Amino acid sequence: MTETEWITWLLTGLAFLATGSIVLWSLKLGITPTPTSRTVQKTMERLLPKSVEGHIYELGCGWGTLLLMLSKHYPNHRITGYEQSTIPYLFAKAVTSHKTNITVKKKDFFNTRLDDAGLVTCYLFPGGMKRLDPFLKQQLPGKCPVISHTFALPGWNKIEKIKAEDLYRTSVFVYRKENEVVSPTGISPTGKAG
Repeated sequence: MTETEWITWLLTGLAFLATGSIVLWSLKLGITPTPTSRTVQKTMERLLPKSVEGHIYELGCGWGTLLLMLSKHYPNHRITGYEQSTIPYLFAKAVTSHKTNITVKKKDFFNTRLDDAGLVTCYLFPGGMKRLDPFLKQQLPGKCPVISHTFALPGWNKIEKIKAEDLYRTSVFVYRKENEVVSPTGISPTGKAG
């Protein structure tokens, strides 16, 4: 085998391994890692609070695109992104390596604490958002904003919702823990105990 053939086989094998890793993690997590488009990022950026008191978290940071936008907007804040899928995690780690205020962790964020959060952003699938509901209600300090796009956070009242000017008219939502609705009986509109 020539050197060129060897390199071709090596690169092909690495491509198959990377693709296989993404497919396996997608099956495990229930969603493929999809970067947030620039148009949606700009829409989210318009909704960011002027100031944040506390740590900034990106839950399911994927390829790191939102981390870079957050770092640009909040250069003096600590920002942590969580991603479980190996290839997007490595990519996010690489593209944010020049930013000293960003940490990317290959970890399930459901196994971490967010009690120091000043802002949370996320782009998860509907099942992930449903699971996020009780987790954030338990973890977040009062008044901490949560900004998500594409999928709503069930059980929470949105403060604001705007549509991005992209092909899909992607929805961007802003929530705040203090605005979650729990009736005097302790039962939320979704029928869960509050």
